[in-house]
Amino acid sequence: MGNKHGHDDLGALNPDDLPSPDAEKEPMLLLDTTGSMNENTSAEDSTPRRDTIREAIGIIVSALAKQDSQVLRSIKETL
Repeated sequence: MGNKHGHDDLGALNPDDLPSPDAEKEPMLLLDTTGSMNENTSAEDSTPRRDTIREAIGIIVSALAKQDSQVLRSIKETL
């Protein structure tokens, strides 16, 4: 049985659920800052999770910035 949006699993999207290509986009990043970030990245990797995410955060922010249709407006407002 599907969920309230008619999806059989959370990974499947209905095209009607997607925003239009012209829709304004302002992506954000939600980052876990709890104590669990001091735990190992995985059973095989003893690197603390915070170090792993620190390495990836630049890549994530860069990718999100490319999707931010409001970035130029925000920059102009701060000048």
